[in-house]
Amino acid sequence: MRFTSLITSDARKLRSDSRKSITQLSLNLMLYCILYITAIYTLESSLIIFSLSILFLAFIIVRLFIVQHDCSHYAYLKKVSSNNTLGFILASLTHVPHYYWSRQHAYHHAHSGNLEGRNIGDIKLLTTSEHKKLTKREQLTYRLYRNPFIMIVIGSLFQFFIWFKNPFISDKKETKSRNSILLNNLLLFTRITALCLIFSWQAVLIIEALSLWLASMLAIILFYVQHNFKDAYWCKKAEWDHKQASLKGASFLNLNNIGHWLTGNIGYHHIHHLDSKIPNYLLPKAHQLMETQSDLNVLNLKDIPKAFSLKLWDENKSQLVKFGA
Repeated sequence: MRFTSLITSDARKLRSDSRKSITQLSLNLMLYCILYITAIYTLESSLIIFSLSILFLAFIIVRLFIVQHDCSHYAYLKKVSSNNTLGFILASLTHVPHYYWSRQHAYHHAHSGNLEGRNIGDIKLLTTSEHKKLTKREQLTYRLYRNPFIMIVIGSLFQFFIWFKNPFISDKKETKSRNSILLNNLLLFTRITALCLIFSWQAVLIIEALSLWLASMLAIILFYVQHNFKDAYWCKKAEWDHKQASLKGASFLNLNNIGHWLTGNIGYHHIHHLDSKIPNYLLPKAHQLMETQSDLNVLNLKDIPKAFSLKLWDENKSQLVKFGA
């Protein structure tokens, strides 16, 4: 790597650019409004245009969430307070309570690849030995949880429509997290109510639900393949290394230029874990600065179904494996 920490010259050049951040944010918000209004006016007149509007609106919601995600790392704008404010505002569009999610995600970054710090802010994972010790009912529950249809289709509904709306999911001591959820619920209610008063309330609710559901399914797929692939990186805390956890434990989802744009460059996840202060629009540049890319875990679209077939971490093989492998 030509940069591995925040103190190298290359890394210092890969920081928030206010002009680029505002330009990207403005474009995302403009497209969000255009697609939302287009969907409203074509709901009853053109199924094709309506469907395309919902599809692209879902991708724009993903892109807005990537901006919110960068805000959680204080990577999008120069000031901490500005990142926090923008994150709270965008949460009313993405349905993801900013402070609560940021806390979960920070834990994920600090423990990604650490077997002793699993299952907070990421996909639940068991080792083969842990799975064998479970009761039959517990094994069935885990199998259902890791089932792609349940995780993507049903899990997205639960996570974004129910879980993120419930203030009691946070610890009683985490008053900021609870207030974050309550505030986001209030902002969501205000925004959706205002839209219902301006446009047809039936159209607004249909568009809000469909675009969020599709966006949340896309988000779960993208998040899953970031750390769940055959040669992932997991080890005991004493052996854990940040650089190895980033380069080997986070994938590079190799999409074309359009795919990377639609997903806010989150496919460059190895770079993001190596240095979370790099804003999404500079991740491709950071990837190009790597001296060697031969050791990366590169995934293509065809590899996504294979990734979802892997369920357990085999400590003997140091690989993710299927049930019964």
